[in-house]
Amino acid sequence: ILKTSCPNIGWRARKHYFKVSPKTHTCHKHGQLSKLESQASTSSYKESGDHEYLLSYTEFSQDRHVSDKEIVSILKSLASIKHPYIHPIDFVQANDNGCLVIQKFHKEGSLKDFICGSQPLNSFSIKYGTTKGRNQLPLKDIAKYSRQILEALKFMHSKGLPHGKLYIIAVF
Repeated sequence: ILKTSCPNIGWRARKHYFKVSPKTHTCHKHGQLSKLESQASTSSYKESGDHEYLLSYTEFSQDRHVSDKEIVSILKSLASIKHPYIHPIDFVQANDNGCLVIQKFHKEGSLKDFICGSQPLNSFSIKYGTTKGRNQLPLKDIAKYSRQILEALKFMHSKGLPHGKLYIIAVF
């Protein structure tokens, strides 16, 4: 169930964010899609009162050049990734209009939120638009996070999985 809209937390114009509650929604391994008949889901998004979740929905643009079959294949690959330094996708699904992803929400935010001294649900421009209030990481932490990022990238490359933007969740 949708709890709250989280407008403007990201930079993409066609991407929408919502906090969701898992209590009244159970995902099934084989769901129905409009045109895409396969679902790429790890289906771990089930009744669990201890976690908050963030749903992101990205609308496909008019210049989409990827076929439905390729999208399903990509989503299955992304949903199946299991690595200690890669934040898992709890649920992913696509239809004719876009792609929906559900992941656990971390109240403390990302490493970027920590460095920028921002709150994860603030507007993107407010969070990252100024250099005031930046936190400096100790060299030891920079080395640790750098190694974790490189190990995750090495894993992705070894599996032949492309990647885009890196989302870094730091556990403090």
